[in-house]
Amino acid sequence: MIDNYKKSNIVFSFGYYQKTDDPNVIIGLNQIFENYIKMNNKRQKNELKMPYTNCMIVNVQYFKNNSDVINILNEIDSSDCIFSNRWGDLPIWGYILSYLIDNNYYIEDKTISYTHGSHVTTINP
Repeated sequence: MIDNYKKSNIVFSFGYYQKTDDPNVIIGLNQIFENYIKMNNKRQKNELKMPYTNCMIVNVQYFKNNSDVINILNEIDSSDCIFSNRWGDLPIWGYILSYLIDNNYYIEDKTISYTHGSHVTTINP
């Protein structure tokens, strides 16, 4: 699987999309991304979707070297909204992928199957 991702330049993979997170825990996140793309003459690359992040495969080096990702994570960190607005990894990854990463670099891989015990959720049974 990983070798196929490398050959296809896939840098992020997950088993399931969800449309959004609870609106009460993403207050202000959209504004940070909208401001970032406006101030940096960018555009939103894809429809906003949230990858289910309990099981994901990430090319850490790619994201570590992506200046847009580093810059937006610094803005998120300096906002302190992770604490006050409860932003979690699911919406942050969703916004990063949707706003900053071309969709040919990540996939919803339905061959990833697992059960998340605390949520009693099975993904791709």
